[in-house]
Amino acid sequence: MSTTHPVKWDDARSAIVMLEGLTATTGGDGNSGGPAFGFWDPSQKPVTASSNDDEFEGSDLSADWIKTGTWSLGSVARGDSFTTPADTVRYDVNSSRKSHLVMQGVSDPLQPLGQGIRQLLKPENLDAGNAPANWQMLWGFVREVDVSSLPVSDNDGIALILMGDKTNVDELDFTKFVGFSVVTDYTNADLPVKVQMVWAYPPDDLTAVGSPLLLPAIPSFDALEIHKVGTEYRGYCVKGGNRVELGVIDLPGLNPTVYGLWSVISDTPNPLIFIDYVRHSFSAAKAD
Repeated sequence: MSTTHPVKWDDARSAIVMLEGLTATTGGDGNSGGPAFGFWDPSQKPVTASSNDDEFEGSDLSADWIKTGTWSLGSVARGDSFTTPADTVRYDVNSSRKSHLVMQGVSDPLQPLGQGIRQLLKPENLDAGNAPANWQMLWGFVREVDVSSLPVSDNDGIALILMGDKTNVDELDFTKFVGFSVVTDYTNADLPVKVQMVWAYPPDDLTAVGSPLLLPAIPSFDALEIHKVGTEYRGYCVKGGNRVELGVIDLPGLNPTVYGLWSVISDTPNPLIFIDYVRHSFSAAKAD
């Protein structure tokens, strides 16, 4: 078992730094400084895309995405407040922001899973119908809130980016997954964004891995990356081509073949979620 150092964003240095003297008992090197995908900018398109990749360059979502909730194309507006209709999300693709999916979900803290999108791995990316032995998934992702309108001590909501087992109706099994939670919590006004690697597998419910990464509202991070090699899963928060390892866990029973994002909004104005891309590699070298 290795040691991970809790980290935070340093405005003065415009960099992610370790909190000296603090450690946690899972994870890897903490403030690792290498590029996320070898020696190239992770914001740039890969030379060879996988069949599950999406750059959100069309006028609507690909039919490969399965939506949770009622999705309404258009009417996304920063600063808008709405609590009805229930279980709805406004969205646009390649419109209000070029080559992005922009989501704005209804504010309803009683929704257990909120609204989301999921996709099945395509047959060519599976291993005899099961999870690939090597799967690296990268989400270009930003969750934006209107800081000026949120009082201190306000919990704005949570987003989950997960890969997990598939149910018999092509849904993600919310008892068998691994991924990230992204919480905005203004009890800490300077560092309100909390990113953490999470997992669940019976008999364990939602469980955190390592220590959370605390970040300001802007800038927060560029992408979240999870890498499965065999039964081991490593999670990273990517900023400027560098990455902080959030944790590592061995889950030998997990058979992930579906992935996606789910968002619950707890307050108004309703925050925006920007997804720049979703990319996959099934041959990436293990990052130690």
